[in-house]
Amino acid sequence: LDREQICPFTTNCEIALDVVVQSPLSHLFKKVAVKVVLKDINDNSPKFPNPIVNLDVSEAVLVGASIPLEGASDADRSKNNSLQSYEIVPTIGAFGISYRQNLDGTTFLNLIVREELDHETQDKYSLQIIAKDGGQPQRQGILSVNVAITDVNDNVPKFTKDNYTVTIDENVSHTSVIINVHATDDDSGDNGNITYKLSSHQDLKLRTLFNIDSISGDMTIKGNLEKEATAQYNVIVEAIDHALQPFTSQTVVTINVRDVINSPPMLTVNVLSDAAISEYASVGTVIAHVAVKESDRGRNGIVSCQLDDPNYFQLQGYDLDEYKVIVEKPIDSEITQQQNVTIICQDAGTPPLSSNFSFLVTVIDENDNTPIFTNGRYFGKISENSRIGLSVLNVSASDQDRGQNGRIRYFLGPESAGHFKTPSTPFTLLSNGSLVLDRSLDYESKQVFGFNVMAIDKGIPRLNSTAEIVVKVKDENDNIPIITFPNSPSYLINVTFADNKGTVITRLRAIDSDSGLNGQLRYVITSRNDSGRFEVDAETGDIYTTKNYNLKDIDFYKLIIGVQDMGTPPMAAHITIYV
Repeated sequence: LDREQICPFTTNCEIALDVVVQSPLSHLFKKVAVKVVLKDINDNSPKFPNPIVNLDVSEAVLVGASIPLEGASDADRSKNNSLQSYEIVPTIGAFGISYRQNLDGTTFLNLIVREELDHETQDKYSLQIIAKDGGQPQRQGILSVNVAITDVNDNVPKFTKDNYTVTIDENVSHTSVIINVHATDDDSGDNGNITYKLSSHQDLKLRTLFNIDSISGDMTIKGNLEKEATAQYNVIVEAIDHALQPFTSQTVVTINVRDVINSPPMLTVNVLSDAAISEYASVGTVIAHVAVKESDRGRNGIVSCQLDDPNYFQLQGYDLDEYKVIVEKPIDSEITQQQNVTIICQDAGTPPLSSNFSFLVTVIDENDNTPIFTNGRYFGKISENSRIGLSVLNVSASDQDRGQNGRIRYFLGPESAGHFKTPSTPFTLLSNGSLVLDRSLDYESKQVFGFNVMAIDKGIPRLNSTAEIVVKVKDENDNIPIITFPNSPSYLINVTFADNKGTVITRLRAIDSDSGLNGQLRYVITSRNDSGRFEVDAETGDIYTTKNYNLKDIDFYKLIIGVQDMGTPPMAAHITIYV
């Protein structure tokens, strides 16, 4: 009988039977109940599902950590014959065990970490876990546990030196290895593999001048040291392991560079505002920034700079190897519109080497000059009957400024005080400064026009000046004399014998609106039948007798008298006098 086959899951194993007794010779028949108790004997050893277990445990696991294992089982079910306990061999070491019996006879088994693990000290362990029952003799099952301690990146790469130093010539070949740096890492696998690089958290120039082989750690020259003035470079080199979360260590490589080739200074000139400055620019205004770079060292690297012709400008020190070009004295755009600036820098080597840089400064014109008329007062004359559009005179002004600042427009202003004023002047001023007549004149209404002319430039702000224009109107003989007395075309005068020779019998009166000779009148008898008995005074217009009268003179006489001006051509009026 095999109790483990018949009662695999019970502690007490009982088999119930009914036994029938029957006689073939008689009618005997009897049923008897039989109970068979099957006793367990210790015929099974504890057994693990797998006799060998391989585990990978990280060296970073914490002390006290539990690693679950599949426990052993024992087919025997009685209290003494079933699985009772576990033990680990070796009993003292980095690992221990814990277990707990379950209700169904199985166990929870755990491998316990009892010490800190270090892959670099011991990378594997071989353990045995023994499962024991309580029978006599006692049976046991053995589980072989192979524990591999996996490496964790817990070691930082270490350079063989804290600092490296090397001295090289500035013209060293790019293929030459100038120095080798080396670092080690106690970790294994990728955690211990190292890559070299230049730190990215340093001057970019260092990474353009030098290079390092990522595998070997060999440093070479990448840039042109001859163009650099630095005599010593401190380059930070990094060693980085290949872990998922890599460690990095750093060292400093000090590279001393010997100067073996003398080179001329290099100038970098930043011209401000496109090298254009206002003529209002104050003394001290900066127009350019100069940076001098000397790749040489020692006396070959000592540089001094100056301006070739410091007429309006000055070179002033700003910082180490830096200068600024400033305005030294005021500049007048009307005198100097452009000025060449040449900067010369020379080193102290033997022989000295120099470099220069030139740029052109444009002086921006400001509206600082007022238009100036060629005359403060302009005089003109025009006949009163001149045609519309006739030019009377020309005004002219000049402005020393350039461009819009020097472009001039002319405007007529109000009439000057002291002259007769009219609602507007009968003149127009053209853009070229020509004063032309734009409506008819009448000397008899106004003889003199006086007004201002203004010259205004187009700058900002606009500047202006004024001059005076005086135009005299010339009289023309365009008015006929008017006889004011007598005020009729004919006039009757009675003369008696008492009127002796020289008696003024009447006085003619006339006026002429013209002036000068055009307005000067003379009186003359143009037609008569008096045989000279009467005369008229040419200037006064008095008609007087020329003789003493008697009876023979009694008669009726007709005199036509003309009043004539002295213009060219003359104009006249006539009156008939009856005596």
